[in-house]
Amino acid sequence: MAEPGSDTATIWLPAGSDGREMPTLGIEFGADRVWIVSMGALYEYRTDGTLIARHDPDGTRGGGLNDVAITDDGAYVTDTSSSLLWYLPLDAPVDLPLEPIDIDDASVKFDAFNGIEALPDGTLVVGQSTGNLLFHVDPAVPSAIVIDLGEGMAVGSDGMDLDAGTLWVTDPYSDAIHRIALCPSYDCGTVTLGERDPMLSFPTDVQVMGDVVLVVNSQMRHGLLAHLGDPTLPFTVAAIPLD
Repeated sequence: MAEPGSDTATIWLPAGSDGREMPTLGIEFGADRVWIVSMGALYEYRTDGTLIARHDPDGTRGGGLNDVAITDDGAYVTDTSSSLLWYLPLDAPVDLPLEPIDIDDASVKFDAFNGIEALPDGTLVVGQSTGNLLFHVDPAVPSAIVIDLGEGMAVGSDGMDLDAGTLWVTDPYSDAIHRIALCPSYDCGTVTLGERDPMLSFPTDVQVMGDVVLVVNSQMRHGLLAHLGDPTLPFTVAAIPLD
């Protein structure tokens, strides 16, 4: 973590603590807690770093947990290995597993879910990493439709953040971020394609804070994914002015 205005960060949770031996892929703040997806499980922490609970998927389906969003009623987690979302009530006991929500539909292939963001009405925007699609998901039905971004428009998605009706989406394979003005129904949107920026290196998460957009540079194309060289140290968070 880092103080506002600081150019250095300190370790908040040591690597491997509390059994987190898998890569940390998603993080979200909500309900006075910090929620962390460590690939195979959802970890629930107090803001001082004290572990509240670890929640594993219920059963043998799925297991490629990726990102998390918090609504008024619970935590929703994406799964890159199936057509599932996972759900946990906010008042869940410490031993409650994640509940599967299957929104598979023969008309649209739902799989490889990646980034996720909660919308003000309790529905969700979910990104698909294989098809470069965004879905508007209503977990209460459950149902999902492809968000219409215009003819021929595709958005590679990973991290997401919603700010005043504008959805910011990281596109790691293009070293870019997209800015999407969502329509009131959340079923369509207008995209401003982010230009490739030398500050960005396989960006995997995004957060709007004040007058800047903070983007995490994962450098995952180096070493971890394709063995194309070592990461450049130190790792960085890019601060892009909000205009």
